[in-house]
Formats: sequence, C-alpha cells, structure tokens
Amino acid sequence: MHDPDIETLVSECLSQVLKRPIEAGTAVAREDDGSWDSLRHVELVFLLEDRAGIRFTQEEITGIRDSRDIVHLVAGKHGS
Repeated sequence: MHDPDIETLVSECLSQVLKRPIEAGTAVAREDDGSWDSLRHVELVFLLEDRAGIRFTQEEITGIRDSRDIVHLVAGKHGS
C-alpha cells in the first residue's frame, strides 16, 4: 500500500466511524474531536484492522492520537 492509498483508507474509516466526511490527508486529532470517544476509537481500530489486513498491538492502539499516527502505523505495517 502506498501513502496516498493509506491516507484514503484512513479518511474513509474515520468518515465511517465519526459519521462525517473527512477528506484524505486531513488531520483529525482525537483530543479535538468530541465524537472520537473511546468507543469510536475501538470501532476505528477494528475497522482499520479489517480493511487493511493488519493487527495493532495494545501499545499502538493506546498511542493513536490523530489521523497522522494511524497513517504512519499502517504504512509501517505495509512496509511503505
């Protein structure tokens, strides 16, 4: 997976979980988005794992603060 593909995947997953459109490459921070609560965080992790065919560690899950963190993690797992 290339970075633009990963950014698109992340924005699609965020859009689905947060229930609003988010453009690829748009920075979304958990602390700044009131709808990104702990339940949505878990939903997002499961959706990303399913769609990207990866698994996150507990440390990775708790360390996700924003969309850039997610792009970086997914890219690392795909060797990009």
